[in-house]
Amino acid sequence: MMSDQANKHHTLYLANVALAESMDELLPNPRGWTRVVRFYAAVHLINAYLIDKHNIVFDPAATEHKERAYAMDKCPELRDAPARYRQLKGLSESVRYDVNYQYADEDRINAIAWLAKIAAIVEPKLKKR
Repeated sequence: MMSDQANKHHTLYLANVALAESMDELLPNPRGWTRVVRFYAAVHLINAYLIDKHNIVFDPAATEHKERAYAMDKCPELRDAPARYRQLKGLSESVRYDVNYQYADEDRINAIAWLAKIAAIVEPKLKKR
């Protein structure tokens, strides 16, 4: 069973997934912001997993992305979820900070696939708890 804190992050993960899907449907050109929302969905899903991981010291309230990445790298059972997380993070940063970022359908497709891969790895592990 997930702790209350992990459950709150899992709930935020689900809310961000739903928001990204709604944005894709309702906004004709969101300039990539659905990629940002999908990245934060991944952040909350990873947080939900790491919070209750007993051999990892992780505090999502006091951590930076690099600390989350370090904690993920200490979890070999996550297989390639850390790599997909880094790809989503990079895409999210491009959308937010690169004034030359150009909206591309390929980015949307990749963001959906990367988040789905992370979820396919992490969700079953959360359900086992």
